[in-house]
Amino acid sequence: LTRPAEVGHFLTVSAPPYEQTTRLFRIMESPQGAAGSSGESTAKRVILNELVPSATGDVKTRLLEPLLPYRVYEIVVSVIAPQAAAVRDHGVPIRWTIATIDEGPPQLPVNTNDGASREFPIVEEYRFAVEAVRAPPDAEVEVKLNFSLGLTPVTQLRVVAPLGFNFSQGCLVHGGDQVLDCFPGKPISNGRKIAVISCHEDGITKQPQDLRIRVRTPPKAPADTSWFIEGLDVLSDRQLGWGEAAGLQVMQMADTAVLYPGIPTVQARMVWRFRTQVLVEAGGHLQISLPAGLAPDCRGTFFEPFALPRTGGCNALDPQNVVVYFNSTIEPAEYAFAMRVTPPPVQPVENSISVRLRDRFGQVRDAAVGMPGMRIQEKLKLQSIPMHWTSSRPNR
Repeated sequence: LTRPAEVGHFLTVSAPPYEQTTRLFRIMESPQGAAGSSGESTAKRVILNELVPSATGDVKTRLLEPLLPYRVYEIVVSVIAPQAAAVRDHGVPIRWTIATIDEGPPQLPVNTNDGASREFPIVEEYRFAVEAVRAPPDAEVEVKLNFSLGLTPVTQLRVVAPLGFNFSQGCLVHGGDQVLDCFPGKPISNGRKIAVISCHEDGITKQPQDLRIRVRTPPKAPADTSWFIEGLDVLSDRQLGWGEAAGLQVMQMADTAVLYPGIPTVQARMVWRFRTQVLVEAGGHLQISLPAGLAPDCRGTFFEPFALPRTGGCNALDPQNVVVYFNSTIEPAEYAFAMRVTPPPVQPVENSISVRLRDRFGQVRDAAVGMPGMRIQEKLKLQSIPMHWTSSRPNR
């Protein structure tokens, strides 16, 4: 303020088409020498006031304490943000006007900022949902984007995926004539990845038909599965709207189990059981990722396909990635097989096991990732115990 506002003067706050409410209104004086901000690092004194009715739709309060010139004051007020149509009809940038008015009559301004605040642009809220036929872990899947845009045409969309999801170059699967490209953007500070979707230069105001993008899922479902979409104007880099979706459920392969004895340097069976819910045509394979030092062997009779379709054998040339080939179709069902492993003398640093069912193109169709391996029984000592029995007679 440049002039004092006395007790009994009025203070008004307005910013049409914002709708003012009386739920919260507070005037605070910052300590002398402190810059005005909404931070709580310095103590602020509340200025006593009482709200009064206003015929013009602004917030109006009567001062019960004076406001002094060249002091820093802070006003906190509750408002209802306008709809996009109201902003369009307003026709000019939204700015806030603050004024003090004397008691009158007539009531005249004593101080005013003449509405010279920064602009407060309004962004629209989009309805947004994502869907996928299936989302196994550590797989590249197609995600369909469903959303409703607002009144202002957007020329770019940014999709923010949950932590662990990732986008690659050329992530657009289908977008019709209105969507031109999809590529990775700069990740946000918390590590979430962004897909940038370029639209027609004239912008779009409705959802492109069957918009699908490609994304890689994380090995395990994140704690927060929310997706976000943001509509922008490329030339001004101005945000026009945003939306939030519940997200996808990353589903591990059902009923997957692996069992083997953790006895160091002793070869034994590793028995697998899994249930898949997808159909994979002939030519697919099972990739089994093992901890270092487990020394798998599936040559000849060491590979036992208890309940598997016709296979093309097993390959353990890479001891950390054993491959079981399928010469016939894998149908949704439960399967089991076994091979031999020789546990190392000590526990592997990364003692986790994964199994991925891939199609003939190498794409993951189902998977169970990060299962804990058996604990290696280090320094295990075994010895025989004496056997004792009494005399044995028939029928006694």
